[in-house]
Amino acid sequence: MNKAETDAAIAAFIAGGGEVTRLRYADKKTVAKANRRAYHRDAAINGSQKSLLFLEKEKKRESQMIFSRIEREKV
Repeated sequence: MNKAETDAAIAAFIAGGGEVTRLRYADKKTVAKANRRAYHRDAAINGSQKSLLFLEKEKKRESQMIFSRIEREKV
């Protein structure tokens, strides 16, 4: 994706009521976490108890934090 396409996508997102909190490149760790979360979400839909436990544990950990994930990523 080049700069013009990125700018157009951001403009469309904002025009649709979205809010840009922070734009940054994802590092290797962030990509791995997102892939792991997506894998467990898919597996939980297919009935995996281990993945359901993983998602519940993650949800509980997130609920105990003072700030939400979105607020933590704001600059």
